[in-house]
Amino acid sequence: MFANSSKFGTGGTFEVDIYVNPNLADGTVCGVDVECAVVTRADHLDTNDRKYDVHVPVTFQ
Repeated sequence: MFANSSKFGTGGTFEVDIYVNPNLADGTVCGVDVECAVVTRADHLDTNDRKYDVHVPVTFQ
């Protein structure tokens, strides 16, 4: 899990590099044992503003 508490840009945009691996620390594998996603939630700076929350499922080949 990665946490970033940066302010949003115009229209709720932000930029961050992430590196993902389907093998999780507990031995489960994304796409095999569990479903995985990249999720953003605007809770660090405005807990009542849910309009920029995003849930993007990821798959691995």
